[in-house]
This record gives sequence, structure tokens and C-alpha cells, in this order.
Amino acid sequence: MEECREDRNADGRIEDAHWVLMMEGSKGCRMLFGNGFEISSYYPSIRRLPIRVEKVIKTVSPQIVKHFYEKWYQLQNMAVIAVGDFPDIQSVVDLIKTHFGYKASPPDLPPLPYYPVPLHEETRFSCFVEPEADGSAVMISCKMPADELKTVKDYRDLLAESMFFPALNQRYFKISCKKDPPYFSCYGEVHCLVHPVSAYIMTSSCKEKGTLEALESMLTEGTTAWVL
Repeated sequence: MEECREDRNADGRIEDAHWVLMMEGSKGCRMLFGNGFEISSYYPSIRRLPIRVEKVIKTVSPQIVKHFYEKWYQLQNMAVIAVGDFPDIQSVVDLIKTHFGYKASPPDLPPLPYYPVPLHEETRFSCFVEPEADGSAVMISCKMPADELKTVKDYRDLLAESMFFPALNQRYFKISCKKDPPYFSCYGEVHCLVHPVSAYIMTSSCKEKGTLEALESMLTEGTTAWVL
């Protein structure tokens, strides 16, 4: 309930519109705005955003919550991780075995469902007008399958990526410091949306009626840097 209340503002409504666009075609994206406007009327393939059905939160019974926990929170889907500078590692292992070793998952567990987030060839876009927003902004997101860290090459690519974005953001910062810049601020990042989909994201804040200029600059500078 607290998450629902916190998002009843301009930032929350903007974020909701963004997630609906990003997750179109997946099961986990149907939502209702606070005013009752149903996004799924425009995006019929979208189901709902997670943790967002206020009616369910208010009316769900304790029995249903317990059943959900017993059905899905199984040992085979969990792990115990001990973190610290332990002088005796074996004693930590023994403690874990003492407290958790006797537990076992019940037989005939339901398989974990897999809900993919479809990739798409066409370019999606959304123009969201929010009367209470304190400024204009532009966001560009490029979805792609998430990379798994398994090999030395995977780790090398991760290091290269971690060096690339600070360089790109420094480039954006220098542009924002120029006289009459195309945007006030701009930055790029990689973000794991949901397993197994990641997104390369560029976001800028810009002057009113300056979204097109900001967009063109983001694509010019960002695409050039990406190629390099």
C-alpha cells in the first residue's frame, strides 16, 4: 500500500507510462492510474505492473497469502549466503546445516513459470504530458537480452562497459556546460529491467519545448560514442 501511495504523483505517473511502454507484450504489465484510466484499453496485451493492484492488497485474505508463500517460497528456489570475515568457515557451514539442513521441500512442486519480455523490431515511442511535472525530459531505451557472466570474455566486456559509461557521461556533461546547450543534464547507463532483458538507457532533462533538440543531440553524441 505504501508503494501505491508514494507513486501517486507526477514522477509516479511518468514512471508508470514508461514501464507500460517498455514491457508491452509481457504478462506483468497491466495497471490503473489513480484516476481510473485503464492503460490496458490502449495496450490490450499488457496485464499489469507488479505490486500495483490496490484492491487486491486491501481485500486479500491471510489464507491466500499463506498459500502463496507455501506454494512458491520453496527451498529449491532459495539460497543461504553467509557474508563476512569468518575466522572459522567450517563453523559457519555447520551452523547453516544445523538450522536449515533438516528442512525439505514438499514433493510435486509446481514448476516456476517463465514470463518472457518480448523484444521487438519496431521503434516504440510515447509522448506523456504531465501537468504537475517540474520539467521536460527525454529518455531513449534500447532493449536487448541480458548477458550472463560466465567466461573471461564476459568479464572483460563488463569491465569495458563500466569504463564506457563514465566516458560517455563526461561527454554529455561537457555539452551541458556549453552556452545554450541542448539539455540541462544527460547521462547514459545500462540497466537490468527484468531477467533476462537489459536496456541501454539515455536520459536528459531539457528546457520546455526543447525535447526534439535534446533528442537529436542525445542520438548524435550517444550513437557516435557507442560506435567508437
